[in-house]
Amino acid sequence: MRCLLVALCLFGFAAHASAQDFDVPTLRGSSPFIPATPQHTRWDGFYVGGQLGLVSANMDLTNAFGPVNIFDTTNPITGPLGHVSSWGVFGQKDVRSSSYGGFFGYNTQWADAIVGLELNYSSTSAATTSSGARCYSSTPSSGCLSGITLGNGFTYDTNVTTTASARITDYGAIRARGGWAIGTFMPYGLAGVAVARADIRPTANAVFFVVTPGDPALPPHTESDVKTRFTWGYSLGVGVDFLVMPNVFVRGEYEQSRFSPLDGIRLNINTARVGAGLKF
Repeated sequence: MRCLLVALCLFGFAAHASAQDFDVPTLRGSSPFIPATPQHTRWDGFYVGGQLGLVSANMDLTNAFGPVNIFDTTNPITGPLGHVSSWGVFGQKDVRSSSYGGFFGYNTQWADAIVGLELNYSSTSAATTSSGARCYSSTPSSGCLSGITLGNGFTYDTNVTTTASARITDYGAIRARGGWAIGTFMPYGLAGVAVARADIRPTANAVFFVVTPGDPALPPHTESDVKTRFTWGYSLGVGVDFLVMPNVFVRGEYEQSRFSPLDGIRLNINTARVGAGLKF
């Protein structure tokens, strides 16, 4: 009996000790779990930077001479030469150039989402030329139109050459950007209102050859209209900014800019850029 009593006491003590060992971590646990505060790379605030780019521009010169006759129709010498745009054939040209410029903007940030507004400017010298020709000849087998009688009453063989040229000098855009912070990277998309400036030069030159000996000779005649024009359009693109230091970043981007016809010339500009900036 005594042995049984001792055995029961020992069993009860062991059970109590086991229950204590099991209950302490769950009932009395030390401190509760508190998740760490999310960390977000800071992109908000003002920023400024410089950039270099490669430009691929498409210029459609088909309507470069437009509805206005470059030759003066009231001039008895140039009037009979006709309207250049009625016979001149000018096509599209793809040109490549380099660019340089700068940007200035402001970002707002919500967690990892970034929305901002940026002013972007590039200077370039993308230029192209398209030419056409027409001839008048008193020789039937020449392949030209027949000799032309001008307002002075004499007939001349005439060669007319025309040239349409355009040069984009600079362009820029006010762009809205939306991005997402992924560590020190911020990929983004952009859309904006773009403006471009270009120098336009349509030129026509006529050279006259006397058909009948003794008829008066005529000097060559050239008409040219040089003008600088602005045109508006839109821009779309994608890019990525990368922080190399807390306040210094580099970027790479691709932008397409499309513009309204500029005196009959259509301009489309594609730009691949790299740049570096400082944020405040």
